[in-house]
Amino acid sequence: MDLWRRKNSDSHKLAIRVYLPDGYQTINITPTTTAKEVCDTLIVKLSTSGSAQHTKVISSYHYAIYEQNLKKGKEIQLADNVNIFQHFNKRMKGKEKKFIFKSPTGDPLPREASQVAMEALASPLTYIIRSLRELLKDEIVVNDAKIEAEIKSILNLLTTTKDLYNASLHKLGNINNEMVDNVTKSMLSEYSGQRLRNTIKSVSNRSTSMSKLSAITLSDEKLKRDSSTSSLPSTPTNEPKMQGQALLRSWNFDVFTYKENDLLPLAVSMLHHLELITRFKIPVQKLMSFLVSVRSSYRNNPYHNFYHAFDVFQTVFCFLSTMNGKKFLTPLDMFALLIASLCHDIDHPGVNNSFHVARLTELAINYNDKSVLENHHCALTFKILKKPENDITEGLTKEEYREFRKIVVNTILSTDMALHFSFLQKFNTRMNSGKPFEKEENDRELVVGLLMKCADVSNIAKPWGYSEVWSARVTEEAYAQGDHEASLNLPVAPFMDRNKSNPARNTANFIDFLARPIYEALVHLLPEASMCMEHVLINRSNWEQRITLTTAEK
Repeated sequence: MDLWRRKNSDSHKLAIRVYLPDGYQTINITPTTTAKEVCDTLIVKLSTSGSAQHTKVISSYHYAIYEQNLKKGKEIQLADNVNIFQHFNKRMKGKEKKFIFKSPTGDPLPREASQVAMEALASPLTYIIRSLRELLKDEIVVNDAKIEAEIKSILNLLTTTKDLYNASLHKLGNINNEMVDNVTKSMLSEYSGQRLRNTIKSVSNRSTSMSKLSAITLSDEKLKRDSSTSSLPSTPTNEPKMQGQALLRSWNFDVFTYKENDLLPLAVSMLHHLELITRFKIPVQKLMSFLVSVRSSYRNNPYHNFYHAFDVFQTVFCFLSTMNGKKFLTPLDMFALLIASLCHDIDHPGVNNSFHVARLTELAINYNDKSVLENHHCALTFKILKKPENDITEGLTKEEYREFRKIVVNTILSTDMALHFSFLQKFNTRMNSGKPFEKEENDRELVVGLLMKCADVSNIAKPWGYSEVWSARVTEEAYAQGDHEASLNLPVAPFMDRNKSNPARNTANFIDFLARPIYEALVHLLPEASMCMEHVLINRSNWEQRITLTTAEK
């Protein structure tokens, strides 16, 4: 065990800082303190910081203090009766000197008490807390009540907060106004995994004749997988039709102008454009088989369907190519990210995680209520890939495949909206560090997560007509879940209750609390994405106008 002698501001006061299993401890040295008294104090501290077996082992040793002579490479044992105070004042010329605490026979300390083990097991947060506690012992801090209170407040936050990266949405609990009403709180509660005070789920009263749907919701007619989308709101455009790669790389790409099967060759073209098919020796025939399997595994939901999956895929491709996001990633990162984007909602049933947990469905039981749907999407993706006719990873080495699987799994799991605020805080913390992003693993993982999450909610940042179509689909699916929950006498989140919420307000809130902050982070990373933020602001203004109109109609 290492002892460090540290001189305080008062030259007549000495202390030894000792690294123990539960953190640093300080032993004050008086003018009469002997080496044996220091050893006895250390043995007591060691014994009380470990297990019973640990204490037994500690007490069986005879310990001594050794002064380390770094120049000669020797350790000199101090006699038990050596006056530590006088010895330090006589021999110490610098502010710190290293000492060793061990048995004279050279027996090592128990592993639990070894500094090497404790250092290895300590997290960065442990070091921060330990350093702050040390600061509280400093005379400068002790003599400044304001600084001392600030440090104690920080320590309390670090040691009592369940998730240091999650947003402090609980502060909205007692607020109730037009901007942060009960409907808004229910949405934020759903998307953060936090239960906000004064957020009430209630069973809606449903009459046989349903109240009028909002003007932007879709009809109740089921969507057919390969049918035309003439029954859906169309996207107005005055732009001439683009062709080839220019179309695929465009932020204005309109997925609804295609039938689902016609989208599959476009996916191959995008992978070709990034040279991933050549780089990873992907058999095109197996790639097409994989794409067909993925397409057929999506359900006919208003929102979580193959059109959404392909829209997210194309948006990711746009981030990588047009907006130069590929400069932060390796080819394997891009390959895994694109596959994850296409499969991230595969077999989505049209109801969210909260529904599965409340109903204790088979999926909720299988995945222990944790990211239920996202885990299901991951598992199904790799079941499809495991089929020989769909194996687009056969050209990867074992190491590449392990990394590919890790990225795909992490990326799909990151789309759980309950993790949204936590992820954004982690990304912003790294972004605000002052260091540029590099092609190292931690940075690449953050970039992959950001591109995936921005693509997943990209309908908010697309041109108004296209954005409005997607918002209508989101609303229809949410209200369908609310209706279903009400029919089962389950509590209904206010933002999913067609009788209590305003779709325009829901969308505006989504932009304010979720979409805009993450697109601001994207623009900071990729300045080329600034036009995305322009669309976010335009769309927000349009939804505000819609709110005004619906309020006036009432």
